[in-house]
Amino acid sequence: MSTMLPLDIASLAFDPSTQQPVLLLKLAGSPDPAERLVPIALGRPEARAIISAAHGITFSRPTTHDLLVSTMQAADLKLSRVEIGSFAHGTFLATLDFLRGTRHITVDARPSDAIALALRTRAPLFIADNVYQETSVQTQIASFDEEGNLGLAGSPKQLLDDFHEFIQHVEPDDFRK
Repeated sequence: MSTMLPLDIASLAFDPSTQQPVLLLKLAGSPDPAERLVPIALGRPEARAIISAAHGITFSRPTTHDLLVSTMQAADLKLSRVEIGSFAHGTFLATLDFLRGTRHITVDARPSDAIALALRTRAPLFIADNVYQETSVQTQIASFDEEGNLGLAGSPKQLLDDFHEFIQHVEPDDFRK
């Protein structure tokens, strides 16, 4: 069994070529911007469910995810964690780990639904180390070189240092052509 790594949500973005939502996950505790992200493509309804949960937005009638949380509470089930445990044929596979008393109950789920539930119940997210290694992508951080040209840097700290240096010497005429 693979080691499980804790995750946080970095952001929700849109794929510029398809305009489809993409959830960006980072290792828990990683700085912003993170150097590696796990992108998970979402449908628009799933993105809406995640955004509403992340921002604490409630609706006059329960959404499907809210209904499931109410059902879990009525059945005395606690979502203890969400695990993204595998990646096969371009698809992430996740499980919900429920607790009823001391009994663990595991249920397969789509990662988008699992994450929407985790946000509503404050359950932690995890990813298998091998899945993280296979699916995470290195982010490219913009920075400025010694001549003030925009380039790519390897770390968020370098980006901040470069930007600080740039802003100390920038003049309004630098932006005129």
